[in-house]
Amino acid sequence: MLVDADPAQGNSTFALGVDHEEAEFELLELPDEGFDLLPGAIDIAALTAYPVEQIPTDEYDWIIMDTAPGLGDLTLSIIALADIALVPVEADVYSVRQGARQALEVLNAANPEAKACLVVTKIDRRYWTTDPLVQEVTRMPECLKTRIRTCSKLREAPAETMSVLAHAPRSNGAKDYMALAKEVLRLA
Repeated sequence: MLVDADPAQGNSTFALGVDHEEAEFELLELPDEGFDLLPGAIDIAALTAYPVEQIPTDEYDWIIMDTAPGLGDLTLSIIALADIALVPVEADVYSVRQGARQALEVLNAANPEAKACLVVTKIDRRYWTTDPLVQEVTRMPECLKTRIRTCSKLREAPAETMSVLAHAPRSNGAKDYMALAKEVLRLA
């Protein structure tokens, strides 16, 4: 199950072809995708805590919750439920030098039982700063081994309202995200 817990943006909902501004907070079955979606309904954006009691946690082996990039009350209410929390860290100075450590501190304070993991994303080797920044993050014990490279297919897939796995299964983006999924499964 995928829970789009970022109702203001609703990117996961949109990427699956559902208009998040029109979506209601109700479970949608997506048989073509092989999972269900609890969409990012705009009407819950003003809530201070995510209505977690409405997530049927006992019906699924895995529940992936896509949260807002910020660490507001809505996001923190989701983090409190997590067994594993993935923090995407873009391969840029601000994300690596400030964002990664701050995110880990907040995650550990919000849910000390959760395994907090960093995932290096948007690796673009055209820039001389990329390799030193990636090395800096990978020295942190919370960093996963999988790296997500930049890839034009990752930008194209949402425009086609498809996952990168459906849009371009042989692309670097699809390969990287499959490797990440396998690594996360090993954490459980």
